[in-house]
Amino acid sequence: MNMQQHHFPFRCGSQQAFGSYLHQLSHDMRTPLNHIGGFAELLLLDEELGSINGQYVEAILEGSEALKTAVVEHLQFMEAVMAAIHGATRVELQKLSELQIRSAA
Repeated sequence: MNMQQHHFPFRCGSQQAFGSYLHQLSHDMRTPLNHIGGFAELLLLDEELGSINGQYVEAILEGSEALKTAVVEHLQFMEAVMAAIHGATRVELQKLSELQIRSAA
C-alpha cells in the first residue's frame, strides 16, 4: 500500500507534528501508569494490608511497570519508523530493525 494513499493523522512532511503527537501520547499513557504504580507503592506501606492483598498489590505494581516499558518501547519504535520515512541513515535503519525484533519478542 502506498503511504500517500493511507490515511495518517500526520502526513510524511510533518515530522515535527508527528513528534509532538508521540510526545503527547507518551505523556498521556505513562502518567496514569505512574499513578497506578505510586498508589500501589503506598498500599504496600500499609502494615494491615495482609499477605494475600499484598500479593495482589505486587501484581498490580509489576503489571504497571511492564506496561509502561511496553509503551516506551512502542513509542521508540514509532519514532524510528518516522525517521526511516524521512530518509534515515543505514545506522538508524539498523536501530529500527533491532527495535522491531525486540518489540516482537
